[in-house]
Amino acid sequence: MKSQIYADVDQVGERFNVIAVLDDHGIDTAGWREHTCTLARKTSVEWKRWTSKHKSPMSQAEFATFIEDNLADVISAEGMPSGSEMLQMALAFERTADKRLKSKINLQSGGVRLEFVDDDNADTRTAMQVFSRFTIGIPIFDGSSVAYQIEARLKYRDNGGKLSFWYELIRPDGAFKQAVTEELESISLKAVRTILRGTIGPAAGK
Repeated sequence: MKSQIYADVDQVGERFNVIAVLDDHGIDTAGWREHTCTLARKTSVEWKRWTSKHKSPMSQAEFATFIEDNLADVISAEGMPSGSEMLQMALAFERTADKRLKSKINLQSGGVRLEFVDDDNADTRTAMQVFSRFTIGIPIFDGSSVAYQIEARLKYRDNGGKLSFWYELIRPDGAFKQAVTEELESISLKAVRTILRGTIGPAAGK
């Protein structure tokens, strides 16, 4: 008999369990597989917050609140808005939440310039810039100090002058896969064991 470590991973279900079998099968002997230790890695609070709102339309005010509440996760990646720029956009959302969209202009930078007016005073106009993309840096698993970068597309829909906003995370599965790979490499190095992917098979005599 020998000890062996298995990784039970399901990206769709966000399951990541590491199971150590202390009495596993050997090369020439069958193990009972009765003594095991399981490490169940839970996803982080940040991951849950951002993935739960993925592709979920919000009102202008709701979206502004969400950005403000999670501003610490926005990072300054090359060609992307900084956290302070995202905050300014969120504050502009709040100021124009009760106004009506008058016009929109696509900018060369990839963003959009929106112009709002008051329903009771069409001559009063307020303009703001909306970024087309931004980047977040968040841990994937609870307790991890490693922040993984994930880009997000910023989308909006005009509902008769009132806007709804949402974001679409770009390949969050890639970040999850990378986090799993690095976690397994760390465990393998510390345990001095090669980790097998999959679930545990039947014990001896079963």
